[in-house]
Amino acid sequence: AVDRVKRTLDDDLEAALHALDDFEAALRDTTVTPAAKASAEKGLTELRDALGKDAYWKAPTWKRLVAIAAGPVANIALTVVVFAILFTQVGGDPSRTVLSVSAGSPAETAGIQPGDRIVAINGEPVSGTELGERILSSEGKPLTVIVVRKGEELTIGPVSAEQTEGGYRLGIVREGTGLTPLSAVRRSFEVTGLAAREIVFSIGRLAGGEGRNDVASPIGITRVSSDAVQEGLESYLWVLGLISLSLALLNLLPLLPLDGGHILFALVEGARGKFVRREVYERVSVVGLAIVLLLFFVGLSNDIGRLS
Repeated sequence: AVDRVKRTLDDDLEAALHALDDFEAALRDTTVTPAAKASAEKGLTELRDALGKDAYWKAPTWKRLVAIAAGPVANIALTVVVFAILFTQVGGDPSRTVLSVSAGSPAETAGIQPGDRIVAINGEPVSGTELGERILSSEGKPLTVIVVRKGEELTIGPVSAEQTEGGYRLGIVREGTGLTPLSAVRRSFEVTGLAAREIVFSIGRLAGGEGRNDVASPIGITRVSSDAVQEGLESYLWVLGLISLSLALLNLLPLLPLDGGHILFALVEGARGKFVRREVYERVSVVGLAIVLLLFFVGLSNDIGRLS
């Protein structure tokens, strides 16, 4: 009966269901240990579920794709929601109020302090957006900064912005002003798209042999999350959103056993009109699992190096 079930599973699924009925009848007439009988009955139940009309592998391709993509899509949706919440609170447009001053920066040397509200540059009033533009376009030329501190207007400087990779900076971090819900959602999609592009480029560079030091394991993720918690809820939520997005994109890599690999195989099977043999799944899964494990060990070695 067992051999008949095996043969029919490869050739005729309807015959396989009848073979299961015969096997179940033979099992009732055979004396076996309770453990063996329970194991056989469990296997029969799983086989019947797998051969049923509502079985996952019998579903149309689009339904299978929806089911597979649900996990990564949920991660991306979480990122968008978290970023949108942040943009409605503090992560929107920059204000003129100084949140913090970098140690050793021109701003610290000149005497700018957290809580100062910068109202003018070189005697000209500036908005939050104009403030950043004026500093960036200064090209290191001396700037006279007028601030309001505890209700008193003070003139600081002249102070010269220093050149960094991102342009000319004074070394100040400004508070953000919350956006309207609609603007926050729009900005959230923009930032999520930019972050996703950078993550994809990072993965591409890794495939080309670059960016090995950027890989992190769960140890590194935990350390970064812990540091963010100590910095405050805002920092933690930014990190949470980025981790969720990274997991989604990593899971969409076209490698088995990741969701991206299952999506690829579902598309291939839909185009061919027949299923890929189990042996092919197993061989491709071995390759994919080896790559995933390699990334894990690279990230682990990086994290150990950082800790030491």
